[in-house]
Formats: sequence, structure tokens, C-alpha cells
Amino acid sequence: MSNDEIYDELPPMRRSPQPPQPPSGTNSGGGGGGDDGEDQFDEDEYDADEYQEYDDGLEGGHSGISGDGGVTISKEMILKGVSKADSRRGLNESMEGYLARLTHLTLNEKNIGRIDELKMTPGVRVLYLYDNCIRRMQDLDVLTHLTHLYLQNNLIERIQGLDGLTSLQKLYLDGNRISMVDGLERCKNLEELHLSGQRLAPGQALRFNPTSMEAVGTSLMVLNAAGSNVRDAKPLMELLALRRLNLSKCGIASIVDIEPVLMNCRHLTTLDVRGCPIFKNPKHREHITLLSNSITLLNDKEIKPHERKFLIQLQTRRMQKRASEQQQQQQQQQQEEGGGGSGGHGVAAIGEGTVDHGFD
Repeated sequence: MSNDEIYDELPPMRRSPQPPQPPSGTNSGGGGGGDDGEDQFDEDEYDADEYQEYDDGLEGGHSGISGDGGVTISKEMILKGVSKADSRRGLNESMEGYLARLTHLTLNEKNIGRIDELKMTPGVRVLYLYDNCIRRMQDLDVLTHLTHLYLQNNLIERIQGLDGLTSLQKLYLDGNRISMVDGLERCKNLEELHLSGQRLAPGQALRFNPTSMEAVGTSLMVLNAAGSNVRDAKPLMELLALRRLNLSKCGIASIVDIEPVLMNCRHLTTLDVRGCPIFKNPKHREHITLLSNSITLLNDKEIKPHERKFLIQLQTRRMQKRASEQQQQQQQQQQEEGGGGSGGHGVAAIGEGTVDHGFD
């Protein structure tokens, strides 16, 4: 399935979507989920008690309260979070064998403060851990088959612990406290990264590590950083496969801030900068259209071929007029100086770019 088809942009607010519910009247049979993870979500079945906060019955007799606040993950909690896609435990199947073959785990809204005990479920491919109080991304490297990781609305300040997740395709970290996007150097198959609504200190911006961006540059197709006060978009120029970029309600101030992305990301088709300072510039649509031949949807409005063609023709006439005026000025200056020497300004800059960046 194409990533262009399965992309669903998350809303900028913090509340995460609930796990997909099975259609009414559907009787999901046994058998594991498919290899593409998300294609199987509508077959999962969740009971109402899976959403209740787990606060007792922890194995081993300890209190279950983690040092970071919240409860720790237990075997009982994992069993409550099993989806119907994994079917039931076999009659003669050992508990260890059953846990090892689980592919989907629903552990959202459990007041979890620490990620641990997941070594019992090494086959998990889709993991829901959103709406908890997790502070650190840890003990995830045992989930080498993981493709989808949902960690929205926690207390995470740093992206880490992903070195072993070489199969990871989609990472949801919306609504956390992340100020630097790094730690993705081993995520060579990452296709979607969601970072909207980071809860940062006043004036703090979400930044991107160029090394991490380069590492996922040939795989990442969707980046959502809406409402996270991104001001420096230049590192995103490394995302050569990028198709959808949401920087709405961020700090992009001018076309210069985003020009490297527009010039380098040749597959970018969708861009959103609504709510940014640049959005107040009445000519920002014209400038972005001229800088990128690939963008067809800007701020949720289509850029039609005839619109782009008209703008290119208009800009060509502007540049030709400017070149002619500067040539006349140069000739006039040479005549005034008695024909000796060359003019001091020249026309070296003419034609180097499509857009005149002398605008506000």
C-alpha cells in the first residue's frame, strides 16, 4: 500500500486518536495480523476494560509504581492489551510461546511511567503507548520487528532507544516535550514522523539534527511538526524522499527560511505553513510556487498547472525587464565615465534564481 494513500494528518491538538474499532457486527477470526501492520487495525477488537487504569494485581508482589511516576508494565497488563488479531492462546500453548507471537499491543491510557518488560513480547509490530506518563524511551530495542510506535501525549524529552528498531516505519511522538529531533540514525526504513504540538518552554523551538535527517533522508515521506515552533527548517533539506510537510503554527518567518527545503526536496507535493509569520506575506504562495515545481497542495489549496505556468511567465518577464534596466544603467555609467572600464554593479546575479528575494 502506498504511503500517499495511508497518510492521515493528525490534528494539531494534543488528544490522540483512539485505536481503530472493528466494524459493527464484525466477528474477527483467529490468526495473526498482516505484515504491513496498519492494514490490520480495523480487524482488532478491544474490550472496554482495556482502557481502565491498571493499579493492582502486579506479578511478583511489588507495588508496580515506577521511579518515574506511574505504574510499570506487567504480564497481566500485556495480556489485557492483546488484540483479537493475535487470537487466543492455544490449548497446549505455553505462556512464553503465546506472548512471543503477539503482534499488536494496546497499552494506552494505563498510567504507565516506564517502558519495561517488553522483552516478553519480541514479535510485536504495532505498539500503542500513547496517553501515559512515560518520560524515557527505553527497553525498546528488543522489539526488532516493530513497525508502528505510538507514544503521543507522554512526558518524553528526548528521542532515544531506537537503534534496534531497524524495521520502524511510523513513529508518533506528538504532544511530548521534545526540543531536538535526533536519535534516528539507525531508522533507515522510517516513512512517517509525527511531532506536532510539542509542549516546550516559552520561546523554545523544535530543532532537527542534520545527521539524523540525512539518515532517514531516502525513506521519510511524511513529517508533521505543526504547532512545535520550528524556526530553522534548513536541516530538512536532507529529506530527499519527503512528500508531505506540515509546519503550520510554527516560526517560519520568510521564504529564505524554507528555500533550501523547496529547492532540494524534489518529491515534496504537500506543504502547510498556515499560522507561520510567512503566511502573512501576501506573496508567499507565489514565491513557493516558483521555487518548487513539485508542490501541488499548499496550505490545503491546490496549485493548478495553469497557475504555475502564469507565474513562471510573469516572473520571466520581470527578470528580463530587470536585466534590460541594469544593462542600460551600466551603459549610461560607462558613457558618463568616458567609456573607460566596466560598470561597478554588473548583472552576475541576474538569472541565478527564479525568485527575487528582495521582498519583505
